[in-house]
Amino acid sequence: MEFDDILKYKPKAAQEDDEAGAAAEDDSAAKRKRADEEYVEDEDRPIDEEERDRILAMLAKEEATAEPGFDVAALRRLVLSLEKKVSRNQELRIKFPKEPIKFVDSEIEMHQAVQELHVVATAPQLYSELVRLQTVKTLLSLLIHENTDVAMAVIGLLNEMTDVDIVEEEDEAEEAQRGLALLLQEFKDVDLFSVLLQTVQRLDEKQKEDAEAVHKALGVLENCSESEPTFLAFLMAHAPWVAWLVQRVQPRTHDDNRLYASELLAMLLSHSSENRQVFAARESLDTLLQCLARYKKRDPEGSDEAEYMENLFGCLCSLLMERECQDKFIKAEGVELMLLMLREQKHARFGALRVLSFATGGEGGVPACKLFVERLGLRSVFALFMKTPRSALKKSGYNEREFEEQLLTILTNLLRNLQDEALRKRVLAKFSEADCAKLDHLAELHLQYYKRAEARSQQVDEEIAAEGLELEPELMENERYLRRMEGGLHALQMIDTLAAEAIFGLGDAAKERFEKVLALKGSSLETVVRTLQEHARNIDSPTHYDMRLKDRLLLHVQLLSM
Repeated sequence: MEFDDILKYKPKAAQEDDEAGAAAEDDSAAKRKRADEEYVEDEDRPIDEEERDRILAMLAKEEATAEPGFDVAALRRLVLSLEKKVSRNQELRIKFPKEPIKFVDSEIEMHQAVQELHVVATAPQLYSELVRLQTVKTLLSLLIHENTDVAMAVIGLLNEMTDVDIVEEEDEAEEAQRGLALLLQEFKDVDLFSVLLQTVQRLDEKQKEDAEAVHKALGVLENCSESEPTFLAFLMAHAPWVAWLVQRVQPRTHDDNRLYASELLAMLLSHSSENRQVFAARESLDTLLQCLARYKKRDPEGSDEAEYMENLFGCLCSLLMERECQDKFIKAEGVELMLLMLREQKHARFGALRVLSFATGGEGGVPACKLFVERLGLRSVFALFMKTPRSALKKSGYNEREFEEQLLTILTNLLRNLQDEALRKRVLAKFSEADCAKLDHLAELHLQYYKRAEARSQQVDEEIAAEGLELEPELMENERYLRRMEGGLHALQMIDTLAAEAIFGLGDAAKERFEKVLALKGSSLETVVRTLQEHARNIDSPTHYDMRLKDRLLLHVQLLSM
């Protein structure tokens, strides 16, 4: 007998009660319908004082006879009922191991007892009592129950109990949050997450109910990460779960759980440097690259698959913030794959551009910059630099400003990190091609972003005044600078750094050309000089890599001022 059939089974007496109840409900529904019809017919009639008093009296009576709210006593009754049914089921299973018909009723009752516990999720302030009663251990035993329907019912309960939205909606929010924190700590203490994974691995996702249970299990992980900031570090330290997530994102066929696994993986890797280092030590970047390689020549089918693809690109970007991952990315031929995606001009090229902006950055980006030029990446990136594919960006859900900043980041990284003079000249030569068309475009970008940065600077002053922010002069200046950086100043700094490098590398003719374009719009090189001066002034990192950049910027200021 299937468990669904078992759940539907009812003794004869229960059936008779149900029939009587249904008849009573039908009778009640008929009365309500007649009352509604009478009300509709007379809906225009105003309510007099006597009728209002009668209605208020009825409501007061209803409130007085209502059942009391869910409290500790009610919780204890539910827990005691569950434990009795669990014990009864265990006894019958031991006594009649080969006769399911003997323990089937107890299994139904136990399943119903788990469902009744869902009311606990409406009172998270009582979770501390739940922990004191050691109910989590009871639920833990049910997660490994032979009947997976029972285990799936427990997963659904855990998902609802950890829902942060429910906790935040409570009137006693602080007490509810404390209760949830105690519950999560109890989960860790009894190693519930290991058992949860074992249960997930037992389920057959080809079955709809099992797939939904896996989705709810992943929901438990997400809920816990939202309520406890340190949970993602705890989860990353749990190697089996991370390995399962990596394995779950690999299938070619798309489904909701593959998408959910990619979301959790992206969350884990974006959380901290420690998480990325732990992942890099245990897992291979090859897996992520192989998954993304499927989109080299085809677009994702639908928004969900597109989101899955973007999550994987996000995972790579997070990992490439670590130098050791940059080295692994090179060995896994990640640069070559991203360049192929750029050339194919599919949806994936925008994610590939974002990945390359990370791969080429910092001291660890030197090998990637060298490969980028050697593998003929300049043609693709400068084609995008000169002509923004606006319709494709809009269709893919990308932001045009972010797209421009990623292009500028790659070009800036190339000129900063390329140590081979021949490779640097290949980059600079691009700005002199087609009668300096790219240099002209760079000047136009400077004008556009300089205007935007100036407007943002004024907005920042107004925001700070409206907020009444009072800080020490140095801290106030730092706050203004950070807000302006977010508002477009960072892009302007990259544009002007590129312009200075191009002018310095191509000579006086390039300088005159750039000045001419600026003059046509009523601007001058002085605006570039001011941007570079401010940039150099705000580099306070003691690393040799950053000090070299500062010296380079000051040299450009000196040359442009001549």
